[in-house]
Amino acid sequence: MEVQSSNHKIKILIIIDNLNIGGAQEVIYNYAKFINHNMFELIICNLSKQGVYSQRFKELNIKVYDMNSSMYDIFVFFKLPKIVKNEQVDIIHSQFGKSHLIAPILGRIYNKKVILHNHSGLSVETLQPYLKKKIFVRIYLILIIYLLKWIDLGIGITIENTNEIIQFNPELKKSCVTLYNGINLLKFDDSLLNKISISKQMRAQYNIPDDIFIIGNISRLSKEKDHKTLINAIEELSKIRSDFLVLIIGKGDEDLYLKQLCNSKKINKFIIFLGEQNNIPNHLAMFDIFVLTSLKEPFGIVLLEAMAMDVPVVTTSSGGPKEIIQNNINGFTFNPRDHKSLALILKNMIQLGRNGKPIDESEYKKVLARFNIYKIVSELEQHYINVLKSKLN
Repeated sequence: MEVQSSNHKIKILIIIDNLNIGGAQEVIYNYAKFINHNMFELIICNLSKQGVYSQRFKELNIKVYDMNSSMYDIFVFFKLPKIVKNEQVDIIHSQFGKSHLIAPILGRIYNKKVILHNHSGLSVETLQPYLKKKIFVRIYLILIIYLLKWIDLGIGITIENTNEIIQFNPELKKSCVTLYNGINLLKFDDSLLNKISISKQMRAQYNIPDDIFIIGNISRLSKEKDHKTLINAIEELSKIRSDFLVLIIGKGDEDLYLKQLCNSKKINKFIIFLGEQNNIPNHLAMFDIFVLTSLKEPFGIVLLEAMAMDVPVVTTSSGGPKEIIQNNINGFTFNPRDHKSLALILKNMIQLGRNGKPIDESEYKKVLARFNIYKIVSELEQHYINVLKSKLN
């Protein structure tokens, strides 16, 4: 039996907890942008209020349902059956958080195929920042263990994330795959081509002299991103050098605390918090090195973005970065919370200067080819087809 007739697209209902700025949201946006629209129709169900990506999806002519529910609003579930029935959905694809609880139940009730996409991890460590209280984490994991028997395909964004699903339900071993997040390289072409002139413009915008070495960080200001380690490393570095500046892009709950920490350590002049910024490629263009200090980074798409702009990357050897970065080959790694090792790496990079080549450009190309969005979306399309075939068969 054919999966798709000439007049019927495969309809995918993507359920996601929010459409604010984030790695998972950017990944799904790229799915929507590059998927074969003659064969697939994506419908986005955003469990929260309208976010930045709500409008971006609409600009792609993707239908978006903003449900305006809070994190602990269980009644949002009762609004979704109407969407499933009216849109005649073929597959329900959950992304993280509450969507993982809702999708299997909807699939069970309405006999729809369900894909669980493990973006942020299913461990206490990764769930704690999202659910806040340990009791909620325990309840969530108990429910996930039970509901996993109702999914048809588990997708992990890293091998580690895929294995998490299998550990919860070993029977899913043959129904789990790893699908790395992809990067849209076209987004960076213009900025990379004009990198030198853009860098000068951006430095002028922020009044940064040409001889100052810029250390960049782009991440949510939250505990799991561990900006404290970066600040501690800068405190060490400031004892021996003064010809550098740290630019931190992002916002979050730790904003005030981190600024107060910089103030207490008297290193304010070395660190500038820029808040959220829209034009990431142009900001990356002026970075001399990019640093990610996460305690547990689910994937680290921002590392690929930095590499797409030919910026050397330094990251903790945890989570997704372990599967992207090989130390001293295509980047540099250090253990989480090890601020002294980070300070040493930064000192060496500043000594080398921006004209030095710590990494062979061919290594960047190998990594970027591996995570190219066209390759990743092609794999996703095949997973959708295979899941639906299993239903028809």
